[in-house]
Amino acid sequence: MASYYPGMLYWLLGVVIAYPGAGFACSSNSQGQKPLGEYQSQLPANAPLLLLIKQDDLDIHVIRKLNNREIRSNTPSGRNGYEFIYIKPGKKKTGVKLCFFSRYQDAATGSYHISQVKNANSDLIHAIELMDKAARAWSEDTELSRLLASAYFDQVAKLDITKFDLSNHARLYSLNAKIVNYQYNSALALAKALSAKVPAKSFLGYSALWGKGKVLIRQNKQKAAITPLSDAVTIAESLLVQEQSASAKDIADLKNWLAEAYLMDGQIKNGETLLNEAQILAGNDAQLLGAIYNNLGYVYLLASKLTSGRVRAQYINTSINEHKLARNYAKNAGDWLELIYIENNMGTLYQRIGSLRKAREHYWQALDLIARKGTPFRLQVIYTNLGRIYQHLGDYQKSESFLKKALEIAGQGQSSRFRLSQLQCSLGNSQRLMGRPQTALINHNLCIRSAIEENNRELLLTAQYELAEDYIHLGRIRDARKTTESIIEKLAPDIGQDSGLYSLVLNQYAKLNYREGKLDKALANIKTALKYSLSSRNPSLHIKILNETMQIYKALGNPTEALAYGQKALKEVEQLHQHLEAERLGPAWSKITHGIFLNVAEIFLNQYLKNNDSVQLYQVLNVLERSRAITLRQEFALSDEQGQKNKATDHLITLSELADSHANHSSNSSYTPLPLSFYHEHELLNFARLNDKKNAPIPPVLKYKQIQEKLRKQQTVLYYLTLKKAVYALTMTKSNIALHHLGAPENLNKLIQQARSQLADLNSSPYQTLHSLSELLLAPLSIPDDTQDLILVLHRNLHALPFSALPVISALPAYKPLSSKFNLQVVPSISSYFMSKNNGNGDSYALDLAMFADPQLSPLVKNQYEYPANKAPLQSWSRNLPHLPWTAREAGNLEKIFAKEHYQIYTGAAANRTNLRSPEVRHARILHIASHGYFHSLNPDNIGFALSANDKQGEYEPGFITLTELFSFRFNNELVVISGCDTGMGKSMDGEGMLGLSRGFISQGAKHVISTLWPVADKASAKFMQLFYHRLKQLGEVDQALRAAQNDMRTIPTYNHPFYWAAYVLNTVSPEQSISFSPKTL
Repeated sequence: MASYYPGMLYWLLGVVIAYPGAGFACSSNSQGQKPLGEYQSQLPANAPLLLLIKQDDLDIHVIRKLNNREIRSNTPSGRNGYEFIYIKPGKKKTGVKLCFFSRYQDAATGSYHISQVKNANSDLIHAIELMDKAARAWSEDTELSRLLASAYFDQVAKLDITKFDLSNHARLYSLNAKIVNYQYNSALALAKALSAKVPAKSFLGYSALWGKGKVLIRQNKQKAAITPLSDAVTIAESLLVQEQSASAKDIADLKNWLAEAYLMDGQIKNGETLLNEAQILAGNDAQLLGAIYNNLGYVYLLASKLTSGRVRAQYINTSINEHKLARNYAKNAGDWLELIYIENNMGTLYQRIGSLRKAREHYWQALDLIARKGTPFRLQVIYTNLGRIYQHLGDYQKSESFLKKALEIAGQGQSSRFRLSQLQCSLGNSQRLMGRPQTALINHNLCIRSAIEENNRELLLTAQYELAEDYIHLGRIRDARKTTESIIEKLAPDIGQDSGLYSLVLNQYAKLNYREGKLDKALANIKTALKYSLSSRNPSLHIKILNETMQIYKALGNPTEALAYGQKALKEVEQLHQHLEAERLGPAWSKITHGIFLNVAEIFLNQYLKNNDSVQLYQVLNVLERSRAITLRQEFALSDEQGQKNKATDHLITLSELADSHANHSSNSSYTPLPLSFYHEHELLNFARLNDKKNAPIPPVLKYKQIQEKLRKQQTVLYYLTLKKAVYALTMTKSNIALHHLGAPENLNKLIQQARSQLADLNSSPYQTLHSLSELLLAPLSIPDDTQDLILVLHRNLHALPFSALPVISALPAYKPLSSKFNLQVVPSISSYFMSKNNGNGDSYALDLAMFADPQLSPLVKNQYEYPANKAPLQSWSRNLPHLPWTAREAGNLEKIFAKEHYQIYTGAAANRTNLRSPEVRHARILHIASHGYFHSLNPDNIGFALSANDKQGEYEPGFITLTELFSFRFNNELVVISGCDTGMGKSMDGEGMLGLSRGFISQGAKHVISTLWPVADKASAKFMQLFYHRLKQLGEVDQALRAAQNDMRTIPTYNHPFYWAAYVLNTVSPEQSISFSPKTL
């Protein structure tokens, strides 16, 4: 930095040492910055006060206090630059106080000088005023304010003020601002312009080269970044030797950046040497040490990629430890922007070792910091990583949303084509996995074009691999083989290690050879793929290849080897499940891995059909049980206290508003994704409620003999299994187990769709279709004559079928539905059904019944302008719903059944979320909700029901209760009844069943849930519920009461069509069906 000061400057304060800072009046700061000192002066009348602050190895933040106002200012000047203060003239002399703070805590010793600028001409005054405006805008630290600051700096640069080299300093600050604002092309142009205008061997000279290097690193042009950063280091070191304006801390910072460029280029030794030098130069400066240790962690990560096994694990653990040190330094320094990178990097490291809950915790930490302190570039990094991890684990909707936004940010921010292409490839992959291969094909072709332009071999091979996958999904096998073979010729194990590209391509080639019957080639391909798959960040890759290996051995006629690999895959699937939560990611993982369980089960099944060995049939049952309701079993094993973690109410309210608005705008005929803001808010909610929560081990399933011991004599289990080419059912009683082949799945799927369409339409006759379904699903089964209870373990789209309406075959041609003969219970799995659970209430319930009916769906306001200002624009689904007057009558009917002191009925504005969350409601014996439910098969991510749009005080609150909200609170009810439209429907998740409102309540503690499979008119629903509760009081058993109510409803001529009574289904996880009420209600 230039060291001259013209004579017109009047020195008011000399060197001020940064520490200790005690004794100054400016001793506190709301942002936690370290106090340095204060400066007081008088603002002259009718003249501005102009101050120049020279920083020496110290990045400062200034707060001016004038007329009881506080104004903050700082610039992206770094630790060695100028800050300018302009205070406009007043009508009279006024006292001014400036408070100085270190931008970072625990910074090494530095100093600053304050000078008052005298005799300034109008151009200089104007320039200083603009610099001050820029500093104030920069201090606001928002995206818009940073852009405004950059614009002010650009104005000063155009003025060509030579005093204090002011315009060149403005160019430097604008360059640094544009880097933060991800305006990389503009930043490069400024760096070039600045280098041309200043002496090469000066502070501004090396700073211009430094800025250029930073931009090139951000653009993934690390080779190009090495030269300007090396030149900058050389200049800064020469200035330091000559005792000119250069600092050891700047040199340490520069060497850290240069090390990063070398590390990105694979030159580990050069990078490590520079980092060790930087560490010495940094001294005890916490901000610098945070950045240096972050890169030292990168050194060990790169080293891990060159090894395998234990050595690899040791390097990764060392990298984690270095990042922990980096995090501590960054926290102590208050360097939140660096901390975002560190948290992200720690997430990737834990992802590599399969610790997914910890990985996501660090991503959540980064996302939480970004919400407060971040920039779009950092947001792009986190969204990219979250998008990829959710892609691997099967949450494709969330993955697509994050990757789309990351791509949008990268496009706006002048990111390199390399980064854009990477994101296009990843996005295309998510779209293919969502069943849109044609859209994926477009993105992957764009990715290939960019890779060719960038001359990037790894990116090109990755894009070609993804393109071949698209071809396979589109049935273009010849194109897929041609593409894969072209990749194989150019591929090596060290290319694309992070993604596992080598293993992915070999796995793809094995699948193609398998299709063509070239099994020996396929086996050779897959074994090599298996060897290299563990080095990938993709936690599912090794499992995926184990599954493919199993399939190949099965085709080779070697079931023993096939099962060995299959069981390894299942073990890893279950291990990974421990890191995932029950609401969303656990079921998503169950869905994409369910096929592996089915593949193993099918091998055992084929062995049973061949050998008629009952042990192999027991193995089939064991594998099926392991595959079903995994996340429920995990939840049931948790203590009640673990389920009562921080609920983060603000996040839940925001999610409710977004979901409600989305439901209002969703099309009936096309897929409309939830907005990115919904998924972003969902991540922050996960951070609030799951952070530091322990992994959830998977409890073992019951063995066949244990199941038999728990079954009662008059119970029969119908356990359905839908494979690719056949549908089977296992029947189980206390003394017997049998396997039945039922037919082809295509016919079953067609009949289910037809039946649902006819059942939901009063003008259609469903009886012939129901007869056909009974012939397929029930006629082949051996159900003992003394059976009273049918326990249904359904699979795939059978969850959407009302078994209660299927006719009893022996009664034909008369229509006698299954519910006329049997008590029906739908269970997620036998193990989850019989598993002991902590209900939390024991036998003590404050209420026998808590009922919500006829909610106030529109807020109690006169017009939209009386909504809170930030709520009115969100047009609500629930606000536009019709009222449900018959649900109020339904509530009136229940008043006659339950004693007053043991029930609480919430109607109108009282039927709100606050009351739903209250302990007395969540711990009532029965919770009854009579309202509109929301589910759309084309938008299955959005599920909920409507309550009042006002809280207890009559204030507006969104009335949409989301599935996420249910998963945030315990509901220790014996029975939950959700009487509304489609309340039994949800997202079909193979292995987990129907993920909807019923699952939400059951997962959170409810024993039994009655819900509906299609919309039922509220008048008919009121009548049905009157019959049901009357029978429940009379019989004392939930399943018996439901059966009796359905039979009673059928005897009423107006309601004998299955539309009115077959929609109600009982989902249960408890064999104890009895409900006893307190004596006062009898």
